Amino acid sequence: MFEQNGDRAYGVWIQRFMAPVCERIVQEGFIVKSGFNLKNSVERWGPPEERERCAWYVVNDKEGLPLCTLVLQVYHSHAAFHIPRPPRLFTLEATDRQDIIQALSQASVRVRWDLPQQRLPDAPSNREGIAHRWEYAADVTVRDCLAPGRDASLSNWYLDESFSLWGRHGWELVNIINVDSGIVAFFKRPSSA
Repeated sequence: MFEQNGDRAYGVWIQRFMAPVCERIVQEGFIVKSGFNLKNSVERWGPPEERERCAWYVVNDKEGLPLCTLVLQVYHSHAAFHIPRPPRLFTLEATDRQDIIQALSQASVRVRWDLPQQRLPDAPSNREGIAHRWEYAADVTVRDCLAPGRDASLSNWYLDESFSLWGRHGWELVNIINVDSGIVAFFKRPSSA
């Protein structure tokens, strides 16, 4: 499906992954919409080979009042169908769309320094040999890593985590610039094309 439809394959994967999770929540007497709704997700972190998407599901009580939000964090590749890390579920107190997006925009909410790094086997790569061209990419989420954490402290660990994902896939940091909407990091690497 990935070869024919690209990233839509991950939407199907998320839908299948979340079906039994949502079913169990409903069995416990709560209300939650299953499936995958692109509007209830955000993807803006990491290199193309290890892109992070967070999809959310608002959990309501029997009367339909929102209780919390369940978030599925999925790392995936845009180069091939590959999930480089195990998915992770966590909850947020926020239940309003804007509040959820605001919470997820803080690296301290999504990135867990206290959990061991888990990696699945790497996807096959066609990046062999020496290249004579460069490919470029940008990360507009650097500011997320510079916001104080839940405990109001600043930590360079979030930047280390973000930049290490890029380096792991051969991307080299070229420049960082400050713009009105945030901070943009520019990367390059030799192209195999």
